[in-house]
Amino acid sequence: MVRAPHLKPKEWIDGVRSLVRLSRVAQWECERTGITLPQYRALLNVSLGTRRASELADFAAVSRPAVTALVNGLVELGLLRRKAVPADGRGVHLVATAKGRRAVVRAESAMVTRLTGILGDRPETRAMLRELSGLEGALDEDLVRDVFGRRTAEKSSKRAKSPRRRKALP
Repeated sequence: MVRAPHLKPKEWIDGVRSLVRLSRVAQWECERTGITLPQYRALLNVSLGTRRASELADFAAVSRPAVTALVNGLVELGLLRRKAVPADGRGVHLVATAKGRRAVVRAESAMVTRLTGILGDRPETRAMLRELSGLEGALDEDLVRDVFGRRTAEKSSKRAKSPRRRKALP
């Protein structure tokens, strides 16, 4: 883990609290446009190339059982559609519809408008946004490590719980 010795713990706590408040603002703005924050994350990730429901569960920050309800709701709203994978009889890819892509744009526009009102359009704000944008790679790497680690742990746990086969007696 990377440590930042020049930052005091209080600065980290204050930053975390601000991020939580920003998350709430994002949630409110998404809801004002007619979608929830998890729906926005799901639509965004599908628009960016996440194709399978299991991937979506990881990237949309919902459990695998919850992703089924999330996807079903988005399909019912006409924001997502399922597409069969020809090479895989059971495989299904998720595709954002035009309506779904418009919902993402609408939510992002609302969030930008609200945050511009809060933070203003100043050089410091633009510098902060550039810094936040620079975090994407590190956040994606952390997510991949987390997802990979969780899947590895789940597989180990399943193997440990599965009954051992006994050798057949002659």
